[in-house]
Amino acid sequence: MKISGPGLPYQGVPVYNLNGIPGSGNTAPANQDGSWKFVWFSANVMGVEKLVTARYTITAFDLTNPEKTASVLILLKKPEFYISPQQSQVNPGDYMQLNGIAERGIAEVKIDIADSKGTILRSYTSSVSGSGYFNYGFRADLQPGQYSVIVSNPSLKKVFRTSFTVVPSRESAPTTTIPSPISTQSESLSVPPHLHPVLLNRSLPHLQRSPCPRSP
Repeated sequence: MKISGPGLPYQGVPVYNLNGIPGSGNTAPANQDGSWKFVWFSANVMGVEKLVTARYTITAFDLTNPEKTASVLILLKKPEFYISPQQSQVNPGDYMQLNGIAERGIAEVKIDIADSKGTILRSYTSSVSGSGYFNYGFRADLQPGQYSVIVSNPSLKKVFRTSFTVVPSRESAPTTTIPSPISTQSESLSVPPHLHPVLLNRSLPHLQRSPCPRSP
């Protein structure tokens, strides 16, 4: 499976590694009857920052017969804003770093930290750069438990939520870097990738309602 489109090599690159070798792709095992399926979680894509709001072509090809291909055209749309914690778990008092993106024209975002009951415990404001990126750090002086990060802006309709966990100090809190995802829309259906995966199967040609534009 490979993806091609704006900002990517015309030969296509692996759907899970946009920095990969042009012309290569990720594999999907086939069943004995020849059927197969491929689930794409765009939140786990390396180099996802290369994607923009535009139409992209996802192509499936046979490894033994590369000339045999099937493709589908999808619309990828970046969210109004998104934020991700650099660590999925921290110890009480550790420093928590949040990175995110917002639509251009947004000067700042509000960041609320809420407990499992929805009670807001901390509120912060982060400025947004002209390119739409922002980051904010704070000390996680919280009791062990799961907490929500709520990002909002008065000019935007949607509120984004993610979470992190505070674990007792005797436990080691692993550092997990989470790449910024994108919202995915196939044809006219909007599918937030962090909630619903994009499912591709061998009936790809039947999903395409209009021919894909040829890459130059």
